[in-house]
Amino acid sequence: MKLDRTLQEIEKSINDIVDIEFDWDGRGFEKPTELTLINAVKIVKELLKQVDSDDCLWFSPFAYSNEDGYVCIGWHHEDKALHFRIKNNDMNYRKIWSSSDKTKSEKKQLNLQNCISLWKWLIIEPAF
Repeated sequence: MKLDRTLQEIEKSINDIVDIEFDWDGRGFEKPTELTLINAVKIVKELLKQVDSDDCLWFSPFAYSNEDGYVCIGWHHEDKALHFRIKNNDMNYRKIWSSSDKTKSEKKQLNLQNCISLWKWLIIEPAF
């Protein structure tokens, strides 16, 4: 099943963040915790299941870690971007959109209930 394969690929890309050879301590970077990885995988899996259930367009995110131990997951579509930042139980999102010379953003708490409405904002709703 395509959904299962996509879920496995996403889980692997998130877990690969901490498996790469990187001098976390030598650079003063905080390595993402196991809870961070679990929650990052959980939120993206839930989003993908809802996207599949609603028969929405899906494209894979890019995932990386920042120096503070957050797992960051992002998508760009047309003139909008959606970024999830997850560290342990702290989860937030940032929506960024632009049109002509205006760029706006919104940052709020992320949870399992609002992730599908955020996705639909990214792929369906006009930016302005």
